[in-house]
Amino acid sequence: MGRATVIVSTYNQPRHLHRCLVSLEQQSSPDFEVIVADDGSTGETRRVIEQYARSSARQVRHVWQEDRGFRKTLILNKAVLASEAEYLVFIDGDCVAHPDFVREHTSKSERGHYLNGSLIRLDEGLSERITEEAIVRGDAFRTSWLLQQGHHIDRRYLRLSLSYGLRCHLNRATRTRLYWLGSNSSCFREDLM
Repeated sequence: MGRATVIVSTYNQPRHLHRCLVSLEQQSSPDFEVIVADDGSTGETRRVIEQYARSSARQVRHVWQEDRGFRKTLILNKAVLASEAEYLVFIDGDCVAHPDFVREHTSKSERGHYLNGSLIRLDEGLSERITEEAIVRGDAFRTSWLLQQGHHIDRRYLRLSLSYGLRCHLNRATRTRLYWLGSNSSCFREDLM
């Protein structure tokens, strides 16, 4: 598997986008570029992206369109056209990616197929406690830390505490409804085109 492009969709959520980009810097698989697909955000979002691009060793691009209402699919199409890699991974800018997010997508890639994963929705209070430091230290991905923050844990959280190998085994054994989940999907660029 060659290099990948991670496409991050965003609209006027610079704090969330910053955390998403911080989580992409912590990835166990370093060989990917980042394209932020921006559906018309203001200058504050542009500053977050520029700061990230200056501090990151990877290629970072900002694909922007004028704000004329919700046009996420159009900006995603523009980002796909701007991509250079053969494999595309999609995430929403208000998501924090597990350190193996890119690796799990690229290691399971297969031509003629797409992958989608799930996500864990957090309440606003817990989302605010997920700081840059909690992401860098890996706390945000530990069930024990989430419990300490007062969050109720159900079976979906168990995967956070598992090793990469066990998560891969569960991914193979667990059937997921077939649909495109923009916050956690991937495919070969050629198949998408």
